Amino acid sequence: PPSPPPPPSPPPPPSPPPPPSPPPARKLLEASSANQMRRKLLAASSSIEIDFKIEYQTIALANDGATAVTAAVNNGTLVTAMVSKGLTEATATVVTRASEVQAPPPPPPSPP
Repeated sequence: PPSPPPPPSPPPPPSPPPPPSPPPARKLLEASSANQMRRKLLAASSSIEIDFKIEYQTIALANDGATAVTAAVNNGTLVTAMVSKGLTEATATVVTRASEVQAPPPPPPSPP
């Protein structure tokens, strides 16, 4: 007599979950008017000053980001972005303070 067919093979094990996505390369931490006491005068003034902080994962990314922000201000890209977001009266941007790159302190030395 013919032999019976082999039993079905078991289903493959489930795939492991994908690894968690890495944190963003940069994160906007703070953006505010640098001169909040004059808020009522901003509507009548021809300029506003904005301070902001951006956190990066590495010093290299922070240095690149500082260069990119300065370039966006100087080449008009920031004005274009502001106008596209509804700040239609924006006509120019100026860097009034150089970008600062800060790093956490190094870890303490290992014990001997």
